Amino acid sequence: MAARKQAKDLRREIDEGIDPLNQRENAREAPRVSDITKRYLEEHTPHLTARNAADQHSIMGKLVEPDWGSRLVTEITKANVEKLLTKIAAGRARPSKAKPNNRAHKLQGVKPTPVRANWVGEVLRKMFTLAIGWGWREDNPASAFRRRIENEREWFLTLEEIGRLAKVLDATNDQRAAGIIRLCMLTSARSGEVRQARFEQFNLDLGSWSKPTPTTKQRKIHRIPISGDVAAIVRQRGILVPKGNPWLFPGDTPDQPVKEIRRFWVAIQKEAQLPEVRIHDQRHTFASLLVSGRASLKMIGKLLGHTQIHDPRTYKRQATRYILGFEKGFPQEPTPETGDGSCGAKEERDAEPPPDFGHGAISGLSTNPSPDFAQSHPPNPETNLVREPLIRGLYT
Repeated sequence: MAARKQAKDLRREIDEGIDPLNQRENAREAPRVSDITKRYLEEHTPHLTARNAADQHSIMGKLVEPDWGSRLVTEITKANVEKLLTKIAAGRARPSKAKPNNRAHKLQGVKPTPVRANWVGEVLRKMFTLAIGWGWREDNPASAFRRRIENEREWFLTLEEIGRLAKVLDATNDQRAAGIIRLCMLTSARSGEVRQARFEQFNLDLGSWSKPTPTTKQRKIHRIPISGDVAAIVRQRGILVPKGNPWLFPGDTPDQPVKEIRRFWVAIQKEAQLPEVRIHDQRHTFASLLVSGRASLKMIGKLLGHTQIHDPRTYKRQATRYILGFEKGFPQEPTPETGDGSCGAKEERDAEPPPDFGHGAISGLSTNPSPDFAQSHPPNPETNLVREPLIRGLYT
């Protein structure tokens, strides 16, 4: 009966002018998901950073192709995208080392990964947008995927925790890795930006650091002011690093910077009793301290390299007026002239930093600090609980 029905359907298609054999050949030659992922990775990822490109290769190979690899590109629907992202958001059991020096593995419990699911959704949307341009599809099944709620982990260090961390960094034997953490604390820079920093990027006369486009997340040159303590660290590294080496923190591999400091940070976490704190949390702390000190959102965004202005409630967690790396000239209370940062005087909200990012736009001091950075040091060390402990012992 099934054969008769199939033959009847074929006769009907032929009567309607449809060529079944041609349809089969077209279906056989039609691009499949494995073809679109291959072309996407070959043509699109070379324009991305190495880390981003490697991550997208992993997404295609481990998450997309196992489920969709043999299917036609035109067969993928919005329902298929939703099903895949739901599976990714649910998470999976992950192997982890039972002991740091033991190769035996055990499975951790399943942890939801909504952030990963949203990121995969963005990658799929880009891939199918390109497929439309290639003529492989007429629509984008991932154009309006359902975003999962992301519960971002935030940790803001207290002054006591900052001091404890500073003491542990002073006592550690690996002062190269400790220097990376110190610069992260003092500049709010991302660890990758610090690890790849070069001496030529620092202008110690003007007190600025120019981060090149390849090292920044926003893919733009990012210039920020630096304090005297940061300048002191840069000078000290210039003494310790062999002459001719361009890297501020050269790695163990010749002509390469430090690749990673994860193991070092794990040891620091244990020693400082800060098991939940990540290196990135120092950026949150930096911004929180600035908000507490009445800095404008525009200025905070420029210092952190944000392309969008963040809600002040995101960072306003620390009930303290201590400002990381700022002098006593910075206003501690809002005034009619300065406003309170986010809702104060228009002049303060719209204030632009000087072209060379001198100290003037931040503290009201001269925009051209002296070569010795004398104005960057507060007269009373007790008012600067972060910067002084960080460089204590560098010159002893």
